[in-house]
Amino acid sequence: MNGKSNVVTSKLKKIFSKMGLCRIFLLFHLTYVLFNTGMDFYCNFYELDIQSQICWPLYGVEASTTCPCEICASVTLCRNMGHSIVPVGIPTNQLTRLLLSGNQIVTLHGNSFRDMNTLKSLYLEHNNISTIDKNAFSGLYSLEALQLDHNQLEYIHKGTFRGLKNLTKLFLNDNRLATFPGDIPYLRKLERLTIDNNRIRRIPWTSFTRLKQLRLAKLWNNRMTCDCNTNELLRWFTRPTGGRGIYTGRKLECTREGAVSCTTPTVTSIRFRDNNSGVHRVGDDAVVYCDVEGDPYPLVSWRTPVVGFVFPYQEDRVTVYINGTLIVKNLTRSDSGTYVCYAQLSSRTTRSQRQTTIRIINAVPPLVSVQNSNVKVNVGGRAEMTCRVLSGDPPPRITWFAPGHVTPLGPDNFTDQSHVLSNSGATLAVVKSDQHDNGWWRCVATNVQGTSEGRIRLTVNTESKNNTMIIIIAAAAAAVVLLIIVSVTAAICIRRRRKKRKKEKSKVDDTIQESAEEKSPPEEIIEEEEDQAYEPRFLPGSEQLQQPYEYEPEVRGFRL
Repeated sequence: MNGKSNVVTSKLKKIFSKMGLCRIFLLFHLTYVLFNTGMDFYCNFYELDIQSQICWPLYGVEASTTCPCEICASVTLCRNMGHSIVPVGIPTNQLTRLLLSGNQIVTLHGNSFRDMNTLKSLYLEHNNISTIDKNAFSGLYSLEALQLDHNQLEYIHKGTFRGLKNLTKLFLNDNRLATFPGDIPYLRKLERLTIDNNRIRRIPWTSFTRLKQLRLAKLWNNRMTCDCNTNELLRWFTRPTGGRGIYTGRKLECTREGAVSCTTPTVTSIRFRDNNSGVHRVGDDAVVYCDVEGDPYPLVSWRTPVVGFVFPYQEDRVTVYINGTLIVKNLTRSDSGTYVCYAQLSSRTTRSQRQTTIRIINAVPPLVSVQNSNVKVNVGGRAEMTCRVLSGDPPPRITWFAPGHVTPLGPDNFTDQSHVLSNSGATLAVVKSDQHDNGWWRCVATNVQGTSEGRIRLTVNTESKNNTMIIIIAAAAAAVVLLIIVSVTAAICIRRRRKKRKKEKSKVDDTIQESAEEKSPPEEIIEEEEDQAYEPRFLPGSEQLQQPYEYEPEVRGFRL
């Protein structure tokens, strides 16, 4: 046998000596196989569950001297190298596995794994990571396994894991987490979750209701409180329609802190944003609030005309949030119909519901006009202002704004009956106007399509009483002045007339005297006539006196 083996060995040596480069290739390939086998053993030993179909390239090791790790290849090894941050310069071409365990990394900054779009497995266990930026894992759309156990994490910001749509394995055990990460319920493809040995006090019982692929959930060794929510979570894990098929390993333990009083879920009301009564236009977004009460807080779902049942933790055109808010984006006519809000517990028999209607219309923007843009009124008088709606579908809602006010006036502001709304709010009456009402009033018509505004100027005459007195006094003064003028004029006219009469009388007297001197009788006759009674007599026709005297007046004594 020894002779035969020596012959074979000598032949092999001759063959290797003739082959040259082939021998080097075989040795390199053998080394690669051994290394690959060792890595698979390591992954299986630590339960990393790396799929064997992720092949390592035959000549994947880069010969670049800039590699910051032990090996830079499709599988990059950076274990136990003392890195305090994610190494810069890691080749990203065809990178599928990145092992950074056992380093001194404290913070994962934003875009730490930029351009690693093909990365499927990321190992960051046994570091000192205490802070993870919200955008640290941005762009890792192909990531399937993320290992963050045995670090110093106390809190994980919401949105950190939201973009990891293909994540199937998440390891967060042996940290200092006090709250359950809010992104976990959105990881729809998650199969394995380890979050044991933390400080979590409360895990919402609805967190796992939509994780249909989940098969392993390690939740033990936390600081859970035995409240209504935890009791409901334990019941959910035992129900066939819940989490009975999920392996938990150990029973979830909790600490009781006093008596527990649970209540059944109740839907108290349904409200629309902006109080638009469910009327929307095509292309708008509808936001509907479902107000729910109950302890534990129930699972809130909606039934819609197009999608059917919609549950939380699902972001799409139709989205439901855990607080019961429903958002329907980019409304179409097919979205018109009845919407029902349900609040239920794990038993599905304990539930409450309410419904509402969403109506989709071809909205027309409102248009208003004012009948009189300038209204005048005296202090204490009644002023009416009217805004006429010319168009609007749905019918717009009219609100009034007082001068200098930015908040609308409504029925709640008119409790003192100082202002009265009528005609569906289109007419506003100011019952007793005062100086505070003076200025520009605005009427604003609003519907889902937009707004339209009209402006009316109200002028309140604050000096009306004084003006009345002034008018009366002025009229009286004018009357007095007019009376004085008339009196003076009359006096002047009378005086002139008297002067005229006096002149005429003087002329008549002179004429009579001249006539008397021409026909005067002797003195004896005169003396005799004085002793006789006076007897009036008419003068001859030719000698009759001129008017105004019809006869000669009696003259006694001597005439001058």
